[in-house]
Amino acid sequence: MQKIPKESLISYLIEKIPELERSWGKFQEEWNDEDTIPHYLFLFEIADYIVLNRDTDIVSDLFIKIEEIQVHGDAYSQEAINVGLIEDVQNRLMRMNLGLDYFDNSLGDNTALMWERIIKFWQDGTPISGDLPKA
Repeated sequence: MQKIPKESLISYLIEKIPELERSWGKFQEEWNDEDTIPHYLFLFEIADYIVLNRDTDIVSDLFIKIEEIQVHGDAYSQEAINVGLIEDVQNRLMRMNLGLDYFDNSLGDNTALMWERIIKFWQDGTPISGDLPKA
C-alpha cells in the first residue's frame, strides 16, 4: 500500500459513506478560499459520526481505515488521526458515559496503542511519544 498523504486523508476515510462525503464536499466549498483546508475541523465531524453510529459495520470499516493510516499515513495524517480523531472520539464517549473501552474490540494494534497513550496522557501527563510497531 502507498503512503496516505494529508491531501487524501479525509477522502480515504469516508469513501463509501454518503453522509460524510456530502458533508466533506460542503466543507471543502466553505474553505476553498483558504490556503489549506483545516482537516482537524472535519475530523471532529467524523468523530461524531463514529460515536453516533458506533454499532454499525460502517464504523468497524472506519476503524480498519484508521489502522491503515496509522501504518501507511504520512506524519501529518497519523498525527491528525491520533490528536484530531481518536482523542475526539474518546471525549465524545466520555460525554455520553459509554466508557473509553467501548471500541476496544474494533481497534487495530497501532490504533489501540495510540488509544492507550492518549488516555495515559490525560490521566497522568505521560507524553504521547514513541514509534508505533506498524504492520
